Amino acid sequence: TQFVQTLTPENTQSAANCDQASPGVPIDVTIPDDTILRPGEAFIKTWRLKNIGTCTWNSEYALVWFSGEQLDANPTVPLSGTTAPGQPVDLSVEMKAPETPGTYQGWWKLRNPSGSLFGIGPNNDSGFWVRIIVEGTP
Repeated sequence: TQFVQTLTPENTQSAANCDQASPGVPIDVTIPDDTILRPGEAFIKTWRLKNIGTCTWNSEYALVWFSGEQLDANPTVPLSGTTAPGQPVDLSVEMKAPETPGTYQGWWKLRNPSGSLFGIGPNNDSGFWVRIIVEGTP
């Protein structure tokens, strides 16, 4: 006997729409792109995202670093509280500017309880980023 499960379009739609995010307004609550920092300066980056999916985000979801410069941040930051569908949330990460002058950028995404990454954008797979400029000492 062979068992075959058939997903109706409704079930497929629900599964596909569970974990979705869009940029909040503004997306950069702190440290907008190209913020100038001193070498070794500690800072907190906060993004505002909106849950546009059908699943509530809770502490089993996390903000995760996935590419570029990590900037001395914890690579996994569990979300606190809950964010219902349709609601915005501010997500913050403690970071530190490198000691060497230059431009640095790191990309982040969200991770659901099953370990799948998702982001923003039309395909729900684009990361959001932090980009800083570290200036040399005068």
